[in-house]
Amino acid sequence: MKISSENIKSKVSELSKSISSYYKENDVDDLCVVVPMNGGVPFAVDILREITNPGADKIFISYVLDKNQEWIFSGSMPNNKSHILIIEDIYDTGETLSQLISYLEDQYNPLDIKTVVMLDKKIEKKSYVEIEWKGFDIEDTWVYGYGMDDENGTMRQVLYISDE
Repeated sequence: MKISSENIKSKVSELSKSISSYYKENDVDDLCVVVPMNGGVPFAVDILREITNPGADKIFISYVLDKNQEWIFSGSMPNNKSHILIIEDIYDTGETLSQLISYLEDQYNPLDIKTVVMLDKKIEKKSYVEIEWKGFDIEDTWVYGYGMDDENGTMRQVLYISDE
């Protein structure tokens, strides 16, 4: 399986247009963006470049600490009653997204939380999360590229996605 950089760019444009339309139709002019885990950063950057409305000027990159399993944000915290967009590279078991959404709901009482993922792995989900926008469906395989590392912790930098 291989998804070319051209196909990724095309899908990012398609997703960005749909996201922009949704937020424009709902009169959202301030959007908080959360990117859980480093692998989603390239996807998030590309999406944010193309979102036309609203101004997404707050980016929060988070990660889970192994010791305490607590969410730590690398920027300022979301405002209460915010619109939050989670941008994630891959939706596999659903546990990361489910835990993050619960945390955000408990801590910040957002107006809404929407999720966009580049890849939806076709496996049984341990925790179901509604995904509003998704790029590609993939089989249950380890993929790398476009921010995601291979089994050796390398290959994040390649501009395509592959399991080969």
